[in-house]
Amino acid sequence: NFYSSVGAGIWEEIFFRLFLFGVFGFIFKSIFKNLRFSVFMSLILSSLLFSLFHYYGNLGEMFLLDTFIIRFVAGVLLCLIYINRGLGIVCVTHICYDVFLFTIPLI
Repeated sequence: NFYSSVGAGIWEEIFFRLFLFGVFGFIFKSIFKNLRFSVFMSLILSSLLFSLFHYYGNLGEMFLLDTFIIRFVAGVLLCLIYINRGLGIVCVTHICYDVFLFTIPLI
């Protein structure tokens, strides 16, 4: 579980923050010409996709609104960390959160 936490933390942050947030920001800024609105829309869209991603595929969980909202809020917070601190810090934050979730049942 530790290695899964590390891998997921790095991969998800590269994909959802570095790639998707960046691409959405570029697209929205090209269309709307407003940086704040573009960042806001990119943050919301990448966080929605981040949350939905956890229900997709063979390892996906059953959709529940409460876990969807929790993951969406986590996506927003991780995106804000990415904007203010960068990719490295947001990867470490995500890894720590995942490791924490896996160690709770052990306590």
